[in-house]
Amino acid sequence: LGEGGILLGSATVEADGTFLVTLTPAQIDGDLLSASQTDAAGNESDSVSLTAPDLVAPDAPSNLSLSVDGMMLSGTGEAGAQATVRAADGTVLGTATVRLDGTFQVLLDSPQTNGQTLRVQLADAAGNQSGNTPLVAADTTAPDAVTALTISGDGVTLTGRGEPGAEVSVRDSDGNLLGTGEVNATGSFSVILNPPLGNAEVLQLVQTDAAGNTSPVANLTTPDFTPPDPLSNVAISANGAVVTGQGEAGASVTVRDANGTLLGTTTVRPDGSFSVTLVPPQIDKQQLTVQQADPPGNLSDPSLVTAPDLTPPA
Repeated sequence: LGEGGILLGSATVEADGTFLVTLTPAQIDGDLLSASQTDAAGNESDSVSLTAPDLVAPDAPSNLSLSVDGMMLSGTGEAGAQATVRAADGTVLGTATVRLDGTFQVLLDSPQTNGQTLRVQLADAAGNQSGNTPLVAADTTAPDAVTALTISGDGVTLTGRGEPGAEVSVRDSDGNLLGTGEVNATGSFSVILNPPLGNAEVLQLVQTDAAGNTSPVANLTTPDFTPPDPLSNVAISANGAVVTGQGEAGASVTVRDANGTLLGTTTVRPDGSFSVTLVPPQIDKQQLTVQQADPPGNLSDPSLVTAPDLTPPA
């Protein structure tokens, strides 16, 4: 008999004392059964109780949610079952028993805050396993600041490295947007700047991932890529030994002959003046080229000066 006294089946005891009763319907869900025997005279024995096996898997867990810090996973399922949370590669992150009210909470081994895919499964006391219920963790992890920043010589293109798929924004020190670019699958990006950069501008770069998390600001000061003006008031002394003139303070001045041979060099003084001693002196109307290069190495256009003619004719 099943629960409620419903007759599930009957059979006659064989001569060897054994019997076999086919149950209709089959009992596979841990049901409580009772069995008794009645002899030919109609006398019935005491009943014997037994429990049917539990072969029915619990339903997959439902109502899954993850705490903001990614450490606690909650859900509902079959009371008494064990809930197991696994990472995408099958690693067990935590387990818990479903309470009598059908709820459970699993404390995870590590925070799940970066868009990880989790699988949650129930197993009842008999070992029957439910299907898996997936849950994608929220991505709350900000990307790192962009790195390996370089600027093209014309100040138009800025390149660097970041998190694949993130969008990089470049702003000036006043917060004006100069350009954006997406980090490609290899982790590099390129941003076209508008307007092009000038000298020693301070830039602010951030990258924002697909979930909207923003990286710390990476600051970059643009180099000086503007050539200095050509030298002015360039003159050579009457004896052809010294070239003087005006330039950009701190710039390096070089004097070369028509063949490119270096004749002398100096640094422009703080007051903008310079004086280069030539070795050897130029005394035969040689055409000399005088140029200045600022500390970053930007080279001015050349200035020309002609040496005096101090060589007597034959």
